[in-house]
Amino acid sequence: MIAFRILSFLFLLSISYSARCQYYYNGLDETIENRVYTSLSFALREPESVYNIDLRNRKLTEFPEQLYKFPNLRSIILSDNNIQKVDIMPNKFQNVVMLDIANNRIKEFSIGRNSLTFLKRLNLDNNQLILFPQLGNFHFVIEELYLRYNFIAKIPEGEVFPSTLKFLYIDNNPIQNHAAIFREGKQLETLTLYHTGFVSFPENERLNKLIKLSVSDNELDWASFNPALYPILVDLNLSSISLQSDDPFIKLSELKKLRHLNLEGCSLLNISPTIENLKKLKEINLNGNEISKLPNEFYSLKLKLIHIKNNPLSAATKDQLNRTFKRSILKIEEP
Repeated sequence: MIAFRILSFLFLLSISYSARCQYYYNGLDETIENRVYTSLSFALREPESVYNIDLRNRKLTEFPEQLYKFPNLRSIILSDNNIQKVDIMPNKFQNVVMLDIANNRIKEFSIGRNSLTFLKRLNLDNNQLILFPQLGNFHFVIEELYLRYNFIAKIPEGEVFPSTLKFLYIDNNPIQNHAAIFREGKQLETLTLYHTGFVSFPENERLNKLIKLSVSDNELDWASFNPALYPILVDLNLSSISLQSDDPFIKLSELKKLRHLNLEGCSLLNISPTIENLKKLKEINLNGNEISKLPNEFYSLKLKLIHIKNNPLSAATKDQLNRTFKRSILKIEEP
């Protein structure tokens, strides 16, 4: 009898363990709403109770139509598969707020009318898209859009551009009309344009809400930058942009709210004393430049993190950096 009870207990334990292997919890609160299913077949046993599903890295070649059977879905993860086309049927996924289909082979992406109407976060990174997804003309409320590492050349304008967009990540695309982003994206808080062929800032396009901007690794004409058009910019990435012939700090010093500045690999020979006007600057990256000496004004800054490796710094400069920024994180070669 005792042996039977032990075997029964072990059997039930194995069933429980097997079930637990079919899902995980998003956070510490182990509620149905936070349960993330990793098995379609298991989830289909209780479709009304499925709020989140994660089918990443399952060698999927098509968008799984079984997902339409879950009326209460809030998040869908299909990243790291081999899906080539996504055509969402009309009137579906009206509770979904997050859709992640990054790292696939998607060439075509479309959404039927009245589907994904409450979608806020869409990740299409690292696919084969040529066209910008149509997210404006059906009154979407999309806020975060990830389109990095695709083949998108044209940015839509007018009602076709999502007016609710706050975070746009579109790095490594061969964009031809950058000005459209600045003209249409008045709600943007974050914009990243790494390696997109960006050559100049458009005139008179003011982004009052932009907090974070990355334009790194482009042949950018820095003279086109007007700091007055970006009044609350906090984080600016200019890495791998040649600034040798300009003094970037003449304009940078007008960004009064700037806290994070990346100037890695910008061919800088020196730092202008006007850097002292960046009173709120907390982090700076000067790696990979040609700086040998820093102005006295640099040492008056309240910096918390300094990257300054791979520069021909003099011994005196290294010594002063170490003495001045004792309580900061200083990334510097040993003298």
